Amino acid sequence: MADLHSRSQAHVPVANDPHPHPAMARLDFSCEALQGVNWRDRDLSHANFHSALLNTADLSHSLLLRANLSFAELVDVSLQYADLTHATLTQANLIGADLRWAILRAADCTQANLIGTELHKADLRETDFTAANLSRADLSYVNLRGAELGHAVLSGAVLSQAECSHTHLYQANLHQANLTHAYFCGAYLPQANLSRAIAGHVDLRWANLRGTDLSYADLTGATFRGANLTGANLTGANLTGANFRGANLTRSRLVNAILTDANWEDAHLDNCQFE
Repeated sequence: MADLHSRSQAHVPVANDPHPHPAMARLDFSCEALQGVNWRDRDLSHANFHSALLNTADLSHSLLLRANLSFAELVDVSLQYADLTHATLTQANLIGADLRWAILRAADCTQANLIGTELHKADLRETDFTAANLSRADLSYVNLRGAELGHAVLSGAVLSQAECSHTHLYQANLHQANLTHAYFCGAYLPQANLSRAIAGHVDLRWANLRGTDLSYADLTGATFRGANLTGANLTGANLTGANFRGANLTRSRLVNAILTDANWEDAHLDNCQFE
């Protein structure tokens, strides 16, 4: 294995270099020790970083299109404004990484460790986060439209103002997550855990919340218009001013919920439990 100094000094093209470097497609950094390397604003597209050690590296503004970062150690790495479109980050460790304004569109982040990761305003459209751990991550203002988050852990994560329309969150854990003013129109959330979530004015129109746990969540001013809440648990939830127009709440549980000024027009309330 080459030493860190020689590898960090290897010629890596600058992003948007007018002269193409076809050899980049063959660069192999798998299992390399590259901690703290400074490859800011470089073209690393198609490079292989499988199981590489990149902790505290600076890869901000770099191109990592279709790069392989599976099983890589990326703790506290800087990836601000980086483009990781179609990159593979399966089981990568990104604890504390800075991905603000990064592009991860259609990237594979299955089972990745993203605890405490900064993802503010990142482009995460169609990204696969199946079974990933995003606990306490900052996902404010991100675009997650069409993303896959089945079985993902987002407990304590911040998703305020996030665009999550048509996102798949089957059995995802959003316990105590901040969903204030987030958009989940048409999202798929059956059996998800949103207990004690802070979700004032969240938009859940036409969402599938079948069997979802919303107990003790703050859903003040939330919109559930046309949503499927069959069998949902809303015990102790604050539903002040919530809009359930046309929603299906068949067999849902609303014991001790705060229902002040809620709109129930055309809602289906068959076999609901209020006490």
